Amino acid sequence: MIKRAMVDTILDMAAKFPVVTLIGPRQCGKSTLLKSCFADYKYISLEDPDVRQIAENDPRGFLRDCGTRFCKKLDKRKTGNLGSI
Repeated sequence: MIKRAMVDTILDMAAKFPVVTLIGPRQCGKSTLLKSCFADYKYISLEDPDVRQIAENDPRGFLRDCGTRFCKKLDKRKTGNLGSI
């Protein structure tokens, strides 16, 4: 895989802040980039209806079960009741 210019910036920001947000157009490689930067993190997609329902019904329990090192994928068009996450 080609090393992207953003890798160093993302890793630097992740070392400085507890949360880093990566936004961009659909299918430009955001998830692939994050998976390569944070291979040891748990990857969670809220696009999966079952996972999304759990997160909506019990956001605190959902975050507790995620642990402290995870990447969350959320479709901004379908945020629903996920404001607390």
